[in-house]
Amino acid sequence: METEIQNLRIGNVFVLDNEEYTVAKIDVSKIGKHGRAKVRVEVRNNKTNENKTIIRVSIEKVEKK
Repeated sequence: METEIQNLRIGNVFVLDNEEYTVAKIDVSKIGKHGRAKVRVEVRNNKTNENKTIIRVSIEKVEKK
């Protein structure tokens, strides 16, 4: 099921760049002068258990598991 990244919640699992991630924390910024809100997502890779921060435009689509 494809969803916009801004609709993810803590604990959701999604696929990005052929890797599965679990959402640990999510922050959505306000719309800025460049026209789109940004989403900062702290995630954990389900294969390697590494933590990482992803910053994307809020309307970008990801595959939700």
